[in-house]
Amino acid sequence: MTRLPQPRAGQPEVSFDLSSTIQQLLYSERDTMNITEELRVFVIDNFLFGQADGHLSDDTSFLEAGIIDSTGLLELIGFVERQYGIKLKDDELIPDNLDSIRKLSAFIQRKIQQPSLQELYV
Repeated sequence: MTRLPQPRAGQPEVSFDLSSTIQQLLYSERDTMNITEELRVFVIDNFLFGQADGHLSDDTSFLEAGIIDSTGLLELIGFVERQYGIKLKDDELIPDNLDSIRKLSAFIQRKIQQPSLQELYV
């Protein structure tokens, strides 16, 4: 944890996790295509046993297609948090963010590019 200079009287003390901030800056350079391909490889390797058979488009619903169940979703969330250095909040665990490669890739891009102020404060 890195501490900024002492605040003036009446101002809150600010600190942030430097390693997390650096990781977010590094990943902000990634483009959507790389993230999309990394997600595709992970899903194929871990849930389709290496066989996509042409049935996995960027818009294929993981849940409707039976690709990922609730246990698989936990595995996917763990991968995303480790791979991209982000933390998913409970209110972000919704189909609009996680239910296809396209939705998940867009969600990751948003998380990487716009860290919340709460993530920077202790």
